[in-house]
Amino acid sequence: MIDHPQRLALHNEVHARPSARVRLPALIVYVAVLNEGITREQEWVHLRRLPGHEDLSLESLQGNFLRLRCASQPRSFGATAARQPFASP
Repeated sequence: MIDHPQRLALHNEVHARPSARVRLPALIVYVAVLNEGITREQEWVHLRRLPGHEDLSLESLQGNFLRLRCASQPRSFGATAARQPFASP
């Protein structure tokens, strides 16, 4: 089996975060986005359009991981996103 050169970096990034505590019943959505060619500021403007995140600070996007809590009626759910730029293979 051929090992991808970025497998270890991705594995370590995914497992570097503590597991989230989730109260049941819950709906959990995980979204990963390839945002090549998009500036951090453009991504910030887009994320601020999500309900309840109008006050999201640009500084919160400085890392490569962002956890957002999005509300919908009558339940709420969390959305988790990881930002990790990968070099071309």
